[in-house]
Amino acid sequence: MLLLALLVVAGWLMTRAITPTEAPRVARARESSARQTARRPPSTPKPAPLAPPDGSAAPPVPSDSVACFAGPALDGLQTAPILVRRGEGEDGQAEVQPARVIGQWLVVDTRDQASGSVRVQWGQEFGSTTSVATWSEGDCVIERPPVAYDAAVFGRVRGAERLDAGTVFLEGCGLNRNGDAAIDQDGGFYFAAAGGEPCRVRAWRQHGALRLPGPWVELAPTSGGEVDVEVEVPTFAPAGMGIGFRPMADGVVVEQVYEGTPAFEAGLEAGDLIETINGAQTEGMGMDDFLYEGIGPAGTEVTVAGVSAEGEAFETTFKRREISLPR
Repeated sequence: MLLLALLVVAGWLMTRAITPTEAPRVARARESSARQTARRPPSTPKPAPLAPPDGSAAPPVPSDSVACFAGPALDGLQTAPILVRRGEGEDGQAEVQPARVIGQWLVVDTRDQASGSVRVQWGQEFGSTTSVATWSEGDCVIERPPVAYDAAVFGRVRGAERLDAGTVFLEGCGLNRNGDAAIDQDGGFYFAAAGGEPCRVRAWRQHGALRLPGPWVELAPTSGGEVDVEVEVPTFAPAGMGIGFRPMADGVVVEQVYEGTPAFEAGLEAGDLIETINGAQTEGMGMDDFLYEGIGPAGTEVTVAGVSAEGEAFETTFKRREISLPR
């Protein structure tokens, strides 16, 4: 079964098996997609764990513990981090215990194991981020070291004042999608971000079952500083193309085209590989970003280009329409 995101006015998610007629076209499109893998940029390497400055030695700890360098974010920590051990509590539940902090070092109880790992929950001072501490023969490293959320971000969501309360949200810059930052009736908001860590934030709107994201805005918060930002949320009645799709590494594959919709009239077919939409490359594009490009006010144009199910290049432009589909 395949997850389908529908570009419709009251979009919803649905699953549908590929029919025998569509299967050859989908297979050919995926073969075409695979041939483009050589163009894919190399993956970004993971950042190296923090190392103590000047090769400083770890503080003395008990023989059943190990010291893990976590960096300056731990200076002046008010709340002890929590160690989470999966399946070691009662009835197989996770076991949690406070961790000791010595300066910029986290002390982990190894349970007399020469090697192992434990999840670390840093708490609200770090935006509730999670890391993994791994040790072996007395050495310990922390993947994704904590970053203090000590930069203040003040802003406004343009358009939120015209929408119903509780339908507009923020995401990015360490925020969860729902409710991390309260938005008032005029669209004003505040949240704390990681100082010294560039990030991006955007607003999005819940319209029935459809999620309508606005454009990303880049931020450069500084430790102890303040940032003012304005973001925008879509306020139009959404209209789209009338397709079901699935993002893949090398583009977006059309999984279904609904009869009587703009996409159907433009000749799109299941199995087509969309490589660009409105000039934006779809390679590596997620569902939300494709929806951002594909959905817009009724009557506005959208252009898609790529490789058809038969392996031929195509480009077509059509106008978005409000679309109603039977459930």
